Amino acid sequence: MIIVWWFVIVISSLIIFGGLLLWLEHYSFKHEPIPETESEKHVRQMKLRIQQAEWEFNKELAKSR
Repeated sequence: MIIVWWFVIVISSLIIFGGLLLWLEHYSFKHEPIPETESEKHVRQMKLRIQQAEWEFNKELAKSR
């Protein structure tokens, strides 16, 4: 009977502490996104332009086949 109570206490403790940890992580450790700098915006725009050029190139290549 002692073993059964031990399992009940251990399992319920894990559930309680796990729920508490999830709650604390959700409410206490929120990270605000860092604002994007001008150079990062420029890099992102360049990547989008490269992707667009690759897509157009592949589209034209598919037409010529």
